[in-house]
Amino acid sequence: MQGPTGADSTIEIDLIDADPSAFGDHADTSQAPAAPRRWSPRRQWSVGVAACAAVAALVGLLAWQPWVRPPEWRELPVQPLAAPTLTGQLVLGRPPGELLHTSHPWSEYTAANEALGFVFARPQSTYDDGRWALFHAVPNRAAPAPPTTDTAAVRGVEADVRLVRVRATVTWGPHEGYDWTVNANRLDEAQVLAFARAVFAVDGRPVIAGSYALGELRPLGGMETLQRVRNLADDLAERALEYPIQPTVLTYATDSAPVRLGSIPAPADALAMAEFVFGSDRGTGRGTAATVHQQPALVLHSRDLGTVVTWMEGGRLLALTGDRPDAEMVALAETVRPATLEEWTAATMAGMPTDGGYIVWSDGNTVLFEDDAIELGSGTGRYGNEWRLTAQQDDPVWFCLSLQGAVQTCSAAANDTDLPQDNWFVDGVRVTLVVTRLGQADVVRVVAGDGTITEYPFVAIDDTRAAVAVLLPTGATYEVITLA
Repeated sequence: MQGPTGADSTIEIDLIDADPSAFGDHADTSQAPAAPRRWSPRRQWSVGVAACAAVAALVGLLAWQPWVRPPEWRELPVQPLAAPTLTGQLVLGRPPGELLHTSHPWSEYTAANEALGFVFARPQSTYDDGRWALFHAVPNRAAPAPPTTDTAAVRGVEADVRLVRVRATVTWGPHEGYDWTVNANRLDEAQVLAFARAVFAVDGRPVIAGSYALGELRPLGGMETLQRVRNLADDLAERALEYPIQPTVLTYATDSAPVRLGSIPAPADALAMAEFVFGSDRGTGRGTAATVHQQPALVLHSRDLGTVVTWMEGGRLLALTGDRPDAEMVALAETVRPATLEEWTAATMAGMPTDGGYIVWSDGNTVLFEDDAIELGSGTGRYGNEWRLTAQQDDPVWFCLSLQGAVQTCSAAANDTDLPQDNWFVDGVRVTLVVTRLGQADVVRVVAGDGTITEYPFVAIDDTRAAVAVLLPTGATYEVITLA
């Protein structure tokens, strides 16, 4: 018997020998003589009815198809991340006031995150309220967690279940090469454990058990999408969080709350995820439909950000925030455009100190270090971007990171007793600055994930301090060493 045509569409049915005792005790009639048959019209009519009944039963059976079981796993619709066609160097064509500050990544880090997972939510839920569940898994090649028979186990390994008000978290692993986390809102312990036991990864892609009933939850998007939208929301709200995936945010002064324009490369399902993440002060995640640059857009009212106009364009999620009326914010969003070379040069320097003598201008949008800058570290990121970290001998000393020859950001060492330790990201990999007392230590020893050891000597930056900057790939650690 065959189902729908196509590859692997044949359904094989094993024929099982009949068991007369299956429906009760029956006498053995195998040796009994056959009763004579007598033809009659009534018998013919009965045979016809039986045949019709058999056909009807067969039709019902084909419709029901009890031999077709649900697939073991359902693959989830994760949207791929593509390199954006729209630059992140965007400005407002009619700015509402002075540009106060620009934060931007040192490169367009567009590679997909190694973590996998998926988000499910009830319609109109938001990250802060409503019913939702998500899982994510981070690669971990360490020895797997030992098996257990604990009632709270997930896939046979011990799980940690934490319930705080309406939020639930389940963690377990390493299991099948991953550390696993489930987060849920408004699910009780039994429900969140059932969800945790239903999720998995097959061939590096997130899946959910075919037998698991989602109920009112609906697939929303992958973890890559959620992480990027949350990163953008955090930067727009000026939450002091550092991510390897960094958005670009411009802050403009107004007579009231600042207007901010932010964008980040994102998968195609980011607009629906933005409705979930940005939320609404009106109690639901539902936004008002709008159009910006002939693209579908949403207008939301966030507790943290005020009015939010958000849309997808050129492989980027864009968001404009402020406290102005909806129509005015949409009109302002329509003026967003790529910056000219001169505009972006000015934008990247907005809010940065320029009177200390540690930065000189050159042609174009390149900002060069002064000749007497002290190099503390340099190298090439995993996507080919050349980075350099220097100490600019000013009062105070400024530690400045450049990418491809252009200053990207600087942080100050307030005085000669200040021993800052800062972290940046280049192509999604952490660059760490370590400062110590002059003569107290000799090198920073970096141990890579494969055990390779590399030592980086400290460099004197003034009469009392020394510093060095090192690139720390995933899995690498470092320690400050005094050589004998």
